Amino acid sequence: MIVVVPAGMLSAIARNFIYTLPVNAEIIAVGSEMLTPHRQDTNSLYLTEKLNDMGVEVRFKSIVGDDLEGLMPPRTRDAPL
Repeated sequence: MIVVVPAGMLSAIARNFIYTLPVNAEIIAVGSEMLTPHRQDTNSLYLTEKLNDMGVEVRFKSIVGDDLEGLMPPRTRDAPL
């Protein structure tokens, strides 16, 4: 399941949500510009901190370009057809 939450809403969600099972997450950052040496992916660092504060363990981080093939789910992209 993929849930996209605007960063400003994370603290509101944390106040109103009780976890009963361990929760893991993967952050997928999309943008070809983040694959160059001229940009840093600071958003995933911020999201990781906020998710960890809520008790969510970030297990994977991926950066993909804007091309369609790169936007396929990372865990199925390399699977044989």
